[in-house]
Amino acid sequence: MAGFAIVYACRAVLLFFLIPAVFVKLRSGSQFAATLAKWKLMPESVVATTAKAVVALETGVSVLLVVGLFPVWAFAAAAALLLAIAMATWSTLARGIASQCGRFSLDHSERVSALTFGRALALGAVAIIGATSAVLGHEPVMPTVWAMSLIVPVAGGGGHRHRDASMGRRQSASRDDLSQG
Repeated sequence: MAGFAIVYACRAVLLFFLIPAVFVKLRSGSQFAATLAKWKLMPESVVATTAKAVVALETGVSVLLVVGLFPVWAFAAAAALLLAIAMATWSTLARGIASQCGRFSLDHSERVSALTFGRALALGAVAIIGATSAVLGHEPVMPTVWAMSLIVPVAGGGGHRHRDASMGRRQSASRDDLSQG
């Protein structure tokens, strides 16, 4: 049960930061692209496209985390995004560029700093922990999937197929056979 708590805690922490970040960027329009341009990480010709891709990725990851679909992929995408943001923040700091963060503050007053770098790095670590926990099977199976796993074998003939190791052939096992052995 502790594994479920880890996955849900990681989801909650990431969503606490991702959802407001998406709304800030959607509300501010092209201001995020202008912030990216000030960071001088890429040619001007791809800044607007990159800004739109970041918003789309943040939105997609947030939706997947909220709904609970493909948790490993959602956490992995969040980790890649957040670690890329951490690297971009570090690069901006290391080059001495004074700029807004453009991520979380509603009035864009937050500046790129060691705090914004640390936050992106910590959130990337949270996403990695969430992905690892989901991979290890600590993600609860959705009720619909669980119900289908019970219905399909019954509808498919009342048993399942397994390989008989001693004979090297496939056999059909019924529920009676399984309960005896």
